[in-house]
Amino acid sequence: MHLSIEFSNSTVLKVNLAPTPLGADYQSLVHSNYNEKFPTYRDKIKYDSEYLLTLALQAKTAFGWDWDLPEYNLSVTPSLHRDLERLLGQTGFSNVPEEYDNLLHELHYCLHIVQHPDLVHTRIGQLQIEWFNDTGFVLPEDFEFSTQIKFGDCLLQNPYVGHGPVQINNENDWESLDQVCKFHTFVKPGIVIYTGPNFEIDRNRILDKFKQHNPEFVKKHTEETILYYTGFPTIGQVENVHDLTQLVNDPLPINLTKIEFCHD
Repeated sequence: MHLSIEFSNSTVLKVNLAPTPLGADYQSLVHSNYNEKFPTYRDKIKYDSEYLLTLALQAKTAFGWDWDLPEYNLSVTPSLHRDLERLLGQTGFSNVPEEYDNLLHELHYCLHIVQHPDLVHTRIGQLQIEWFNDTGFVLPEDFEFSTQIKFGDCLLQNPYVGHGPVQINNENDWESLDQVCKFHTFVKPGIVIYTGPNFEIDRNRILDKFKQHNPEFVKKHTEETILYYTGFPTIGQVENVHDLTQLVNDPLPINLTKIEFCHD
């Protein structure tokens, strides 16, 4: 099973999916959504602090949020993210007026990009293709999260506004864990391709951080649960990583043009 993803600069990425029932179900989910509607691809190089400031002024009018700051980095972005968590977690996305849908998506995406200033105006991090709907299915209990992530890995899209244990640890964001930390329990129709450096995590070390910062959270959810969800939801791998490298380094804006599905 594989996906062929074509971009406007003529790059075609072949993504080999895991030859498992989950891989087949994931491909069917993405395929059915593709048949219904062309997905959204946001070219990461277009997003920066200036654009976020433009969005922030809109968010101040729409939601009363004070996001118009002189600088955006990891010292301030987690607290800004709380506004999204509260709105979408308590009000619910379906209850937000439709006119604000795109603003919320753009705010969320741009916020995560600008919190790493050295990666702004690059495609280092990830390529993301997504559909904004509630379709999907529960992640099977036998799924194994990986402790390693490699350039070109295809990952299941995070289904929630909150973050999994790895991202909580990476961003050193330990406040309000009950609101912020969300375990990856659902499969959404999104395609995420990792474009950063290879690295490996230590599950027990991350668990120790949770125990240090919020032992009550650990007690509530159990060490076993936190250890299980501490990892990367890998569902496939780009076969032609050389082409992916060229796409990442292309200085010109690109668009998604087509996705093809092969059930071999």
